[in-house]
Amino acid sequence: MTHTYQIKGMTCNHCVETVKKALEGIEGILSAEVTLEPPLAIVAMSRHISEDTMNMALAAAGNYSLKMASEHNHTAHVDQEHIHHHSSDAGSTGNKKQTTGHHAHTGHGGHAGHGSHNPAHGEMGHDHHRMMIADFRKRFWISLVLAVPILLLSPMIQHWLGVSWRFPGDKYVLFALSSVVYAYGGKPFLGGFIDEVRKKAPGMMTLIAMAISVAYFYSAATTFGLPGE
Repeated sequence: MTHTYQIKGMTCNHCVETVKKALEGIEGILSAEVTLEPPLAIVAMSRHISEDTMNMALAAAGNYSLKMASEHNHTAHVDQEHIHHHSSDAGSTGNKKQTTGHHAHTGHGGHAGHGSHNPAHGEMGHDHHRMMIADFRKRFWISLVLAVPILLLSPMIQHWLGVSWRFPGDKYVLFALSSVVYAYGGKPFLGGFIDEVRKKAPGMMTLIAMAISVAYFYSAATTFGLPGE
């Protein structure tokens, strides 16, 4: 048996893969075809799986949930073709034609609904995606501004430039600025890393979080006495 569900909470292709893995990890589900636009999952199952069971799996994977898509959205297209076939029959009575016209109009509305599904939900997903992009952009620019004094205070950069801008406690200022960039600029990646570890599905967030963490903690260690190069 195959059912179609509306998915809530997906904002990117990574979310699509996460939802797909979560659904296909449920015993009894044979496959799950997940799309971002529209946010749907077509689930093939060997036996009936309740929405509660699937929602529990999605909640464990992240901030996702699902509900059954309206059945008329999936049958309207078939009904419309059937009606158009009968409306072309020259032997149909006037009453049948009238009934056919009425159902054709209904079927057309259902077919349109199949394309749009849930406009409000789609708009909510787009708004969330725009907010996420705006947040990333803000973090990037703030981190970039803070990176300028970090680079200028770096002994290696000063050596390359042939200058020596040193003052008492400069290394602690450098450590403080670096900590802000690591915590603020790296927050989305560190949060994504924790989520991926929980799901036992390491990905790009894990790679980025490990890279920035190794660089930060090594620099912190050299600041407080570890011999560096």
